[in-house]
Amino acid sequence: MRKKGWLLLLVIFLLFSTLACGGSKTEKEKASDKAAVTENKADSPTPVNEPQGTMKMDYDDKKGVALPKGYPSDLLPIYEGSHIFQVIELEGGYTIVACTKDDVKKVMSFYENILTKAQPITETKTGESLTSYGFIGNYTYTIDIAKSNEYEGYNTSIGIILNPQR
Repeated sequence: MRKKGWLLLLVIFLLFSTLACGGSKTEKEKASDKAAVTENKADSPTPVNEPQGTMKMDYDDKKGVALPKGYPSDLLPIYEGSHIFQVIELEGGYTIVACTKDDVKKVMSFYENILTKAQPITETKTGESLTSYGFIGNYTYTIDIAKSNEYEGYNTSIGIILNPQR
């Protein structure tokens, strides 16, 4: 549970630090950009809508979060059977946090096959993890696959960041 809290704080920090990089707005623009927050219910993820994007999180670890309609699953699909805990959609980019019950080597093999279409800049692989950064389609990607017991009943964590190339 402590790891979830740190992960949540890190993601929120990264989200707001990214939002802070935009230009200054007039008071009228600021007022129209107020975030809409939906109250957390035990049976559904909590969406947080920001002016440039959306963040959805699954707090109860049961239902999971759906991918946004625009997510490019043809380029970098989510491993089948994964439980998606968090999705951030921001200015055409995506951050996905998921876990699966499958063995890390099986998940690594799946993504290594997918990444044959990519142009990696850097890649690190161990017996229990794969981290890759590079280009795929019109996106810059970072993917991190690792053996993990962070979430009870899950063996492998998956982190994916896709940002459109500008």
